[in-house]
Amino acid sequence: MARPAARVPVSSILARMQDRWPKLFDPAAPVPLEIGIHKQIKAAGGFSGKELSRALKVWTGRRAYIEQVARSTLRHGI
Repeated sequence: MARPAARVPVSSILARMQDRWPKLFDPAAPVPLEIGIHKQIKAAGGFSGKELSRALKVWTGRRAYIEQVARSTLRHGI
């Protein structure tokens, strides 16, 4: 029986996202993301649906992100 693939740590997924889209995923200055950004990111390639789901859940659950969403009406896409 084959072993399941090792799960990629969320920190590694977020690091890849920060490399590709530094203005969107800047830990020091988070910006509100567009609704459905996971579709844009998946279409751009390089991330599985599960990776995106896990990483965006962590990213959008951060206090700094939530506070920024509460302050701004503008949302950002890739």
